[in-house]
Amino acid sequence: MTSITIEVPSDIKKEAEKLFNDLGLDMNTAINMFLKKAIMVQGIPFDFEDLLKEND
Repeated sequence: MTSITIEVPSDIKKEAEKLFNDLGLDMNTAINMFLKKAIMVQGIPFDFEDLLKEND
């Protein structure tokens, strides 16, 4: 195993932790699921164009 350190806004972290907890997951498990799915599809496993527009 290895560790990854990322910076996220505190409100995003708090909301994500609540969501994942409601789904029966912890943050570590959810991030690992995302990484495994990204590898499986060889890309970002969801549509993110709306997120790019949000940053404009």
